[in-house]
Amino acid sequence: MRSLVVPIADIHAMLKIGLMPPKVVERPGEKYEQIYRQNKRQKWIWKRWCATQRKLFGLKVDEIVVFLMGDMIHGDKKDFSVHSTKLRTQSEAAVECILPYANRSSKSYAVSGTEWHVGPDGNEESWIAGELGCYKRVVFDKLEVSVQGVRFMLQHKGPSLGSRKWIRGNGMRYTLKDAHIRALERGTTASDIYLWAHFHTYHHEALDIESAQGVRTIHGYTCPAWVTADEYSLMSVKNLEFSDVGLIYFIVEDGKAECFKAFERFDNVERVKHG
Repeated sequence: MRSLVVPIADIHAMLKIGLMPPKVVERPGEKYEQIYRQNKRQKWIWKRWCATQRKLFGLKVDEIVVFLMGDMIHGDKKDFSVHSTKLRTQSEAAVECILPYANRSSKSYAVSGTEWHVGPDGNEESWIAGELGCYKRVVFDKLEVSVQGVRFMLQHKGPSLGSRKWIRGNGMRYTLKDAHIRALERGTTASDIYLWAHFHTYHHEALDIESAQGVRTIHGYTCPAWVTADEYSLMSVKNLEFSDVGLIYFIVEDGKAECFKAFERFDNVERVKHG
């Protein structure tokens, strides 16, 4: 059995620097029908989205498992950063983007995003989960999914990556160690792979654990996103020079998982050579 596991994180549908189909129609057929089309940045993101989809669908696997990692919509932000502030329009755009994956998957699973984007009740993301046929048709705050015995722990917001190069990843390593210790207290073992999103950048840490059965390694990943940076994120996140646009995916076979990269680093800095 060969499984393809695809985490899809932070698409922020309808955000002007996020993922969006080529054409979105709001209130179709009505007097005040509104049509939204991609801008230049979104065309670049969409081209990469379609290329990644073709690549993954061309892999020889027996099943596809999809993880929706939260922030599928951007939210009701009246700051001109989104094409439409209507949450259902954003949700419908998100469903249109993800539907090809959902249609090919044996099962999809979803965790909730940040309240600032999806609201305190998470109704829209649960609506998206329902439309895509996700597990129990709702989103979860935290969810562990076992694929051929490999246990994936899913949560949108994880440990901070750190704003300085020399401390980058410390929080993730401490979190993995803490998960291991807490699991021992419960008389069990930590999950094999911890997946987080939220930071719109890829990072990976591994923790080797010695036991009577030998050395076991648990992994932590933050997933790339399908957005670039805007003025707000550049102001909020220190040293954000590059955004990782795309995703990571896993091939699970014979109880082992291997991670592959399918993202591109987008340079958020305007670089000019004087003279």
